[in-house]
Amino acid sequence: MDRLRDERQAEYGDAWDTALRYDFNNPYAYPRDMIRAKIARLQHNPQHEDSWRDIAEYAQMALDFIQRERNG
Repeated sequence: MDRLRDERQAEYGDAWDTALRYDFNNPYAYPRDMIRAKIARLQHNPQHEDSWRDIAEYAQMALDFIQRERNG
């Protein structure tokens, strides 16, 4: 299990570090951070179609937040 954790940390970064600094009051934090995670994965497999689709979905989520804020 430690080997797997170490491999993932080397590949994607320290998940605990990100979680401890997470801003739960910022609605943009979740889509932003998920886009970062997907980009990290694409560095290892740029042809992973699901990651590209997920990035588009998370970007749309952030745009929806913007529109809701503008429209009240």
